[in-house]
Amino acid sequence: MYRGTPVTNFNGAVLVDSLEVGSIIVSKQNIPAVRITIRQMVSYPVLAHGSVAGEIYAFCFMAHENGDFKLEAYTPCYLIADQNGALVPIIASVTWYVSSALRERSADQILNVLNGKTLGDGSYPSFQQTPFADFSALASVVSR
Repeated sequence: MYRGTPVTNFNGAVLVDSLEVGSIIVSKQNIPAVRITIRQMVSYPVLAHGSVAGEIYAFCFMAHENGDFKLEAYTPCYLIADQNGALVPIIASVTWYVSSALRERSADQILNVLNGKTLGDGSYPSFQQTPFADFSALASVVSR
């Protein structure tokens, strides 16, 4: 889906309390996703789906539990046009600049998130199916 698309690189702070959970639609299928804001000189909302979304969710959850409001990270993003033609930055991967302790605690939670478990006491947002973006038209063009 990302072949030949422009890439933009974000090196900044992932704002933990900006995390929203939902989905994206690809080929009419809902895929779990997160939207989060990355702060450099300006703030940028970005999306992630699948295992990257689970990783971001787990790291943000653990940071939230520790009272941290931002996590330093490097995130290359693909710019993909949604069904309405708007360019949406989709995170390809995340390189975290965090302590090894936070990394280890978060790693234990990633599989729990991907398996649909609610972390903590349920006060942190859990995955829902409200779509952030629809890539159905793009997916049908790419598959030809």
